[in-house]
Amino acid sequence: MFSQLAYAKGVLDGDGYIDNQVHNRRICLETTERKFATKFSASLESLNLKPKTTERTRYMRTLGIFSHFYTVRTSVSSDELERIMLMNPSSIDEKISWLCGFYDSEGTLSITRYPSRICYNWSISNTNTELIKTLKSVLGDLGISYDYRCTRRETRVGLRHYHLTVHRVQVQNKVGVSKLLAIMGAKFT
Repeated sequence: MFSQLAYAKGVLDGDGYIDNQVHNRRICLETTERKFATKFSASLESLNLKPKTTERTRYMRTLGIFSHFYTVRTSVSSDELERIMLMNPSSIDEKISWLCGFYDSEGTLSITRYPSRICYNWSISNTNTELIKTLKSVLGDLGISYDYRCTRRETRVGLRHYHLTVHRVQVQNKVGVSKLLAIMGAKFT
């Protein structure tokens, strides 16, 4: 049983966000992926929320291209927001659902073919230490071995420089990636 509440929590732990306006709290997600926006919207609908998805084209100055953006928004009461944010995945189904939401927000999967071998890499990077601890715990509970790296990176926003500690959890073998994707309900060949 896929837990929509745990999935929504995973998305909010990743790229989703809470828009706290004075009289209106909203759960929001902006993404360039229509499928992800649709999946998140469906999970919110199953929680008896009424999400609205909008599409717009926006110029991405750093890349020099126009791109489609999908925004999912829904108003929530304080009680509904608290129920989602305090959700702590405890059952295996909830952990898998949370992992799916967090991966949809923050994860990457790459398959690189070389003449002598094929390299598989499933990874999630994030700057939040607590989220990475949760991710490592979930992967451990699912019996998935992983590599962990922590790097310090400098980023620049305008004239300000920020130092970020980026945590990366990755699974780099075909067996591990296949098992993980099967658990998450995804497939690749």
